[in-house]
Amino acid sequence: CGVSCEAASSPDVLKHSSGIIFPGVGAAGRTMEMLAATGLDRALTEEIRAGKPYLGICLGMQILFDYSEEDKTPCLCILPGVVRRFPRRFRVPHMGWNDLCLVREHPLLAGIKSGTDFYFAHSYYCEPGSKDLIIGEIEYGIRFAGIVAEKNVMGVQFHPEKSSRNGLQLIRNFCLLAEALAKDACATQAGKEENRC
Repeated sequence: CGVSCEAASSPDVLKHSSGIIFPGVGAAGRTMEMLAATGLDRALTEEIRAGKPYLGICLGMQILFDYSEEDKTPCLCILPGVVRRFPRRFRVPHMGWNDLCLVREHPLLAGIKSGTDFYFAHSYYCEPGSKDLIIGEIEYGIRFAGIVAEKNVMGVQFHPEKSSRNGLQLIRNFCLLAEALAKDACATQAGKEENRC
């Protein structure tokens, strides 16, 4: 979508970005350990709470919540809720294409219709503390959050990077949102500085 990207290995990279995409397949416990060791856990939390647009993909969505049953891991506590393992009776991991049922409209989903297929690869699912966070749901023996959003924070359980044209559309939508929010923040900051003179 014509944006430049940089892998964040230090908190400074996050400070100078207009948005954050946290992709991932992995274990919650190990991920949180690595974030803490580099100071990225605090930096992520600070940047998100300051209003920086964030898109969490799969594990990047799961770490937004309070706690994960995977490795009994405390997470970032940005959104209320827990991450649960699929019941034993289900085939795990949930891997492959599944259709997304839209619960409500959101700019992240511009140009994407309810029933659109996305690619999944996960053994854990998010159980938000409020249904108001859910903008799209998935059916896999149980109904669970496929997309969550609150203000500048967005998360998807599927992998848009593996989901063909619709996945690219979602990433493009996030980039446009991040750009618009960054411009608004600059205009607000410029207005504050002008008022000081």
